[in-house]
Amino acid sequence: MESMIGEYETVQDRLPPRRGRVLVVGGDPKFQVYYREAFEELGLRPLLVSPHLAALSFLRSEIFDFIIVDQGGVAFEGRCILEHARELDLQTPILVVTRNPNLGHYALAMHLGAVGYVEDPVALPEIMRFLKLRPRPHASRWGRRDSEVCGSQNPCS
Repeated sequence: MESMIGEYETVQDRLPPRRGRVLVVGGDPKFQVYYREAFEELGLRPLLVSPHLAALSFLRSEIFDFIIVDQGGVAFEGRCILEHARELDLQTPILVVTRNPNLGHYALAMHLGAVGYVEDPVALPEIMRFLKLRPRPHASRWGRRDSEVCGSQNPCS
């Protein structure tokens, strides 16, 4: 299946070879519809999951090529996905999207290994850029402690 998107070459020319499985985690129906349509347009197979805690079982039992997770509210509920992926040592790129950017949440997401923390909605060319990225190691692989990123009161645990 070859589809054209704007002035880009075919999807198959732009994406690394993968199985095409994408985990989309977020409770807002508009979020789910937007990213389901975007990933299907790219020839990928999205699995929509809500709430965030429900996605944890899929992380343990399935293999995904990419994960996109809604930050959630001000408590950053989406971080449970990053923390769980870190515990499982998953080698899957995870993108955190938010409607309310927060510098502290950005630092935490990147510390936990996210490939990006961007404002929702993410345009198709930007999604393509993130799909090409490889997973980032979380900060503890670099010898940094959670307290160095999260502050003295560790919200990561």
